[in-house]
Amino acid sequence: MPFQILNLATDQFVQSESGEFLFFEDGATAFAFAQLETTKSGIKHQPRRVIKNDDSWKLREQARFESGHYIAPQWLIAKLNGGWFKIPENLFIHVSKLDPAKIAFTQNIEKGVADIQTQIRVGAFLEQYAIFNGDLSQQTKNNIIQDCVNEHSTMYAPQEILIARTANEIQRMYENGPNSCMAHTSGSYSSFCHPVRVYGDSDLCLYYFWNDETQRATARVLVNESKQIFGRIYGDVGRMEKLLAEKGFVNGSFHGLKIRKIYDPYENCFVLPYLDGIQTLSEFDSDYLMIDRNGSIHASQTNGLQLVGEFCDSCEEITNETMHEFYLSRNRSITACETCVRENGFYCHGVDAYVSDSHGAICDGETYADWYVEDNATYCEHDNQFTFVECFTVIISDDGHCETWNRDAAHDLAFRCASNGDWYSNDIDQVEIDGKIYAACNVTETNENKDSQ
Repeated sequence: MPFQILNLATDQFVQSESGEFLFFEDGATAFAFAQLETTKSGIKHQPRRVIKNDDSWKLREQARFESGHYIAPQWLIAKLNGGWFKIPENLFIHVSKLDPAKIAFTQNIEKGVADIQTQIRVGAFLEQYAIFNGDLSQQTKNNIIQDCVNEHSTMYAPQEILIARTANEIQRMYENGPNSCMAHTSGSYSSFCHPVRVYGDSDLCLYYFWNDETQRATARVLVNESKQIFGRIYGDVGRMEKLLAEKGFVNGSFHGLKIRKIYDPYENCFVLPYLDGIQTLSEFDSDYLMIDRNGSIHASQTNGLQLVGEFCDSCEEITNETMHEFYLSRNRSITACETCVRENGFYCHGVDAYVSDSHGAICDGETYADWYVEDNATYCEHDNQFTFVECFTVIISDDGHCETWNRDAAHDLAFRCASNGDWYSNDIDQVEIDGKIYAACNVTETNENKDSQ
């Protein structure tokens, strides 16, 4: 599949000087060209696959409405028929299968071809996509949006809060609920058991909404019932937050609350989920860990294990990734993790180290540290770029003006005068005498000298 190069500042694909879009047959060539364009312009460029555009995906989405797999929101049909607003074509808006409190739609052609639907809240969708009559006031538009939100909630997602307390119950709600880093099955983690089991029979329990049709939770939130505080809400935030407020709960910190202590004998560390908010703990007793903003046990990984590793000076996180010396400039380096050096720098073979993208320079088609190029390369005035290959001084005009050319340019576009061994551009007049090439000006000077003798 061919590639194009996207200018991230303009969101436009790169064109040739003649105005034609550039295409590359393989990703490696496209990536190299994107790096070159980034270095030359100082603007980030990236390769993009060319997506074949056909209508088969549209027929697929329409068939889902006809089969009943998709349900078109009745409030949307009514508002469109009433002329309250318009919606762009080919979005295929339907009640979300994963969370009926929301809608889902096809965001663009690329996602349509890839069969990817975007889930979104009704209000957020209308704010982005609804095209209102220009005569309406902003307050009227806001009122229409709120009416749509209320109608959708009433029609498609009536809910009551349910409670999960045991490790098994909590694990089930995570595995069958709103998407997050802790919502995968046990086999997706490095820990020997699902990391959210630490919440079972602890100071925390899980409040959730459940959809019988899809057999999935549509919202979940960890709470402490005695202090009536809750953490981050996943899924149907608006209605969960409203019901929690009605019960007297407030959003708060879990500092000082205990969760179960589970030790992984195979990894020699604690089993821990990624904690929202405070991500450090301390040991409380043989059965519990305590969430503690001053603790030394880190729960900031998504692999189900306590974070054990080194501190990265770049992202300022503790990580168990491979660490590298990372040069921010010629005389300043830090210790950075694998992710940071890959995302923010490149490997320079000249200095045998990783270097920040801000100090990259292209030489002979590869990226090097700019100071290495400055110290070791020569600027070819013919090609207008740096090179490590041998360069020569070439006389380019009859008045003796000179430029520095690389070896290939000199050999292809210049000649050496047999009288003095200097390089002359092919644009300089030349003569051949006894099988040797001379600059015409040198032959004239030589003859004049002979005549004067």
